[in-house]
Amino acid sequence: MIAMQTFSVNWFDYDELNKDAIVPLDIAWHLSMQCRFTGACKYLYTVAQHSVLVSYLVPPELALDGLLHDAREAYTGDPNRPFKQKIGEAWYNVEDQIAEAVADRFGIAHPTPVLVKEADARALYIEAHQVLLRIRNHWTDVFEPLITEDDRKRMITPKTQKEVFEMFINRWSELVDAPVCTQDELNLAKQCWEYQT
Repeated sequence: MIAMQTFSVNWFDYDELNKDAIVPLDIAWHLSMQCRFTGACKYLYTVAQHSVLVSYLVPPELALDGLLHDAREAYTGDPNRPFKQKIGEAWYNVEDQIAEAVADRFGIAHPTPVLVKEADARALYIEAHQVLLRIRNHWTDVFEPLITEDDRKRMITPKTQKEVFEMFINRWSELVDAPVCTQDELNLAKQCWEYQT
C-alpha cells in the first residue's frame, strides 16, 4: 500500500483509490495549509482561498466544480506548473485519477469544464498581479484575453489559515446540503489553531 495519512487520520491509498477516503474536511484543511505559487508570495495565499475565488468566478451552476477544481491537491500538494510539465505524463496520470475520484465522490464534472478552467486562469492572473513581488517576462500575458474589468478590480485580502479554512467550509455549506465535517472534527481543527498562535 502506498498511502498518506490525512488530517482526519484516514489513509488515502494511491494504489487503490477509494472515493470514500476523500473527505471534505481533509480537502478544506489540506488546501488551507498549502501556499500557492510554491510559496513564492508576499504573504500566505492558499489553494483554499484560490478555490473559493474560482467558485465565485464561474456561473452559479458550476460553483461547486469551481470550489473543488483543485481538490486533488489535498492529496498531491500544489506543485507549480513548470514542475508538473517537467515530470510529465506520470504526474498528469496520477493527478487525473485523483481528480476523477473527487468528481465521482461529489458529483461534479470530469474532466473539468472549460468555464472552470477559464476561471482558474483568470484567478491565476488576478493572484499573480497581487500576491507575487513582481512578474518576470510577462508570463501572465497569455491569460489577458480572458480578463474582465471586474477581474481587474477584484482585490485579494491576506487571510490566516483559520480564516481561509472557515471561508472554504462556509462556501461548501452554501453549495452542498451537508456540513463539511462533524462538530467533533471541527473541534480537532480548533485544537490545531491553538498551536498556531
